[in-house]
Amino acid sequence: MGISQDTHESMATDAANYLCHQLQHLLGPISSATSQSGPWEERSAMVRLTQKLQKSKRNKRWRQRRRKHVEELFQKERADYDRVDQEADEWRAKQIAKDIAKQRVESMQQIARKKTNVERKRLESELELALMVEKLQELRSIRVQKMKKQDPYLNTDASTMSPFEHGEVSVLDNGG
Repeated sequence: MGISQDTHESMATDAANYLCHQLQHLLGPISSATSQSGPWEERSAMVRLTQKLQKSKRNKRWRQRRRKHVEELFQKERADYDRVDQEADEWRAKQIAKDIAKQRVESMQQIARKKTNVERKRLESELELALMVEKLQELRSIRVQKMKKQDPYLNTDASTMSPFEHGEVSVLDNGG
């Protein structure tokens, strides 16, 4: 069930007439201003209205650009703050790492000093013992020489001589 072509054409012309009527109704108030034959007051009012509209658009665009510029400044400021904050964090981390390394070096040096002191004390005690042994050997040789003077027939070979024979070592009785 289709629409006939005549009905279709009449509906299209009715719609076109309705649109033209609506446009004339809407453009009626400004038609005198757009036509050059109208009074100058209407044309002047139309020019002022056009200028106000242009100024409004210009101000709107300026405000948009200004808002965009201010937002860019805020973003740049935030980015700079974040960058400076990150640099401060990195510097702080480096300082902490330096302090930790310094403490480790100091503790290692302290441990090394302690080891050196322990080693020095051990070497000093060994040296002291060596000096004591040397002094004892010297005293022994003096004693052997004295014994030779007293008894020329005595076997004075130091390797075969027992320290117990001539009283070099005395055994203490604990009185048990």
